[in-house]
Amino acid sequence: MPQGPLTRRPRAGRAVLLCAPLLAAGLLSACTSDASTDADGPAAAATSSAAALEPSVPAIQPGRPGEPNTTGSPTIAPDVWSTADVEFATMMIPHHAQALEMSALAPDRAASTKVKAMAARIEAEQEPEITLFQNWLEERGQVVPAADAAGHDHGGSGHLSMPGMATDDEMAALTAAKGAAFDKLFLELMIRHHQGALSMVDDWAVTPGEIRMNEIASEVSVSQQGEINRLSDLLDEI
Repeated sequence: MPQGPLTRRPRAGRAVLLCAPLLAAGLLSACTSDASTDADGPAAAATSSAAALEPSVPAIQPGRPGEPNTTGSPTIAPDVWSTADVEFATMMIPHHAQALEMSALAPDRAASTKVKAMAARIEAEQEPEITLFQNWLEERGQVVPAADAAGHDHGGSGHLSMPGMATDDEMAALTAAKGAAFDKLFLELMIRHHQGALSMVDDWAVTPGEIRMNEIASEVSVSQQGEINRLSDLLDEI
């Protein structure tokens, strides 16, 4: 994972803080302009001593969701996007698009009001995420795929090769289902679909990329896991 910005204790105002004990001791001259410009003056000696005692601040590397942070080298890696970032964003758009396609069937076919509400929640969370991926690609001069699962080819690198994607036959069965049968099939397919998205996040995370993509991927991971938990609860109820 990319490292966040290194935070160090600000140096501004240190001269004023050093002057305070000297003033209390009646050594006002130590904080005058003459003392500060004298390399052998008490102010210079105090500043040099304080700097020598100041501990170095290690860089903090945020852990993945549920994992602790770690400390590392204070060297800051350049914030640049990678090929893995582009591939991840490009695949997540049609992957999310299929979830929206599945959710759009719920209002007319689902029997459970809870399933309908869950489908609406998925739409509300994943539509903005698609926009995030599209904007990220556009801002970096990359090809932006349409938010359409069917628009991704069915070849070896097509959408069926992405984890969790429903096949054409499964989508046809979901479209034909109604009532309780729809509810069960929708929940089963969507749980698998979301688990596939988490698998894609894990695959992307192997190669450190841009900080902004790290933020987007983290948002996807949190939202997908939360939805999986709720979908699983609903499936246990029916």
